[in-house]
Amino acid sequence: MAPNTSRRRQVLQSAEFAHDKPLFTTYQQHFSPKKPSQIKPPTSSLIAPSIRSTLNAQSGPIEFNLQTELLQLHLLHLHAAEVERDWQLSAKKHLHRKLSNTATAHQRMRSKEREAAERTNLLAIREWTTGTPGHEAAENVQCLAEVLKELTALTEPEGRCTRLVLAFAAWHQGSEEVRKRRNGDDGAGDAPDESSLAFVDGLDAAWHSEHAALMRKTSLLSCQFKSLPQPMQGSSLAAIVSACRQLLAGEVEQLRIMPVLEAAWLARERAWVEKSLADIVGNVESAVTEIGEPAWRRL
Repeated sequence: MAPNTSRRRQVLQSAEFAHDKPLFTTYQQHFSPKKPSQIKPPTSSLIAPSIRSTLNAQSGPIEFNLQTELLQLHLLHLHAAEVERDWQLSAKKHLHRKLSNTATAHQRMRSKEREAAERTNLLAIREWTTGTPGHEAAENVQCLAEVLKELTALTEPEGRCTRLVLAFAAWHQGSEEVRKRRNGDDGAGDAPDESSLAFVDGLDAAWHSEHAALMRKTSLLSCQFKSLPQPMQGSSLAAIVSACRQLLAGEVEQLRIMPVLEAAWLARERAWVEKSLADIVGNVESAVTEIGEPAWRRL
């Protein structure tokens, strides 16, 4: 039994030795070293734990501060809508109380001003009609109403004075264009042509007839205004009368100045025509002097 046991032990040892030895191929001259079954960890994995622990130790307070700030921002944002709504309600209540008191005071002041203006206007009308018979007081009121009506008709956009002024403005603009073409300062830069020899004519007879009629009309309105008594200062009646007088005075001055401007233009035009004729005569005389005899005698 002993020899069999020892032989079996030798066979097992040889089998274990053969199993541990790597296989030998015909391309190899030597046996390949046996690769370990456990893979070695990389070098970075050995260094990383120490670096990570160092970074964690350094970033601990920073992360804590950031987390604290983030929490505060979160809480602030969480209650922001409610806080803003409460603030708006509080502001509205405060402004409502403040503006309500201001509006009440304004209404009270306006009411007092209106009452004072009514008393002043009643007193002005009473003084305007005091000392005159009843029919004269009615005539004053009627005269003022007629003057207001006539002034409104004359000065409205389609009124007679407005149309007359627009016609004069168109004539004045045309005269300016003629003068610019004649002087060559119209910006075109062209040589003088027949259009530069155009003349400035005066306003037509229809315009002058309408102007004379309006002068008579405004003069009559001025006389009617002078016949009215002066209302008490500070009243609405005094403001109306003063505004009408200023408007009427402006219309009268405008009607007066337009013929003056036309006369100045026509005088300048006559001076230009006389100068042009004198230049033509001078040119003809100089030509006759140079030739020695008129051109019609040499034909």
